[in-house]
Amino acid sequence: MARIRWYGQEFTAEPIKQLPNGNWLMRSKEHGARFVPGTEIEVRQSEIIEMAAAEKPTDPKASLGMLEAAMAEERKTLTPVTELLAQAPKTVREPQPSDDQVKARSDL
Repeated sequence: MARIRWYGQEFTAEPIKQLPNGNWLMRSKEHGARFVPGTEIEVRQSEIIEMAAAEKPTDPKASLGMLEAAMAEERKTLTPVTELLAQAPKTVREPQPSDDQVKARSDL
């Protein structure tokens, strides 16, 4: 097991292999804002806090709580839905047939 900090979030991961560029391919053991347990990610050496062979895995219920907290942090960076709806067009206009389509219909 390894403890890593990736995109500002700290979590446990399982080292899979070291890549030729020195980075590590790891499998997440916890939920995060942008990943779930089992997601494979590439981690730079500087993002690894520690690698320990006998680190205790986290409780799944605690992991779900961390997921909710990470998602709440992620939502703070998103534009609120009410603001997006306010920016949307106020009316929906039906497409108008082109002159060619009108002429083709009148020929029938």
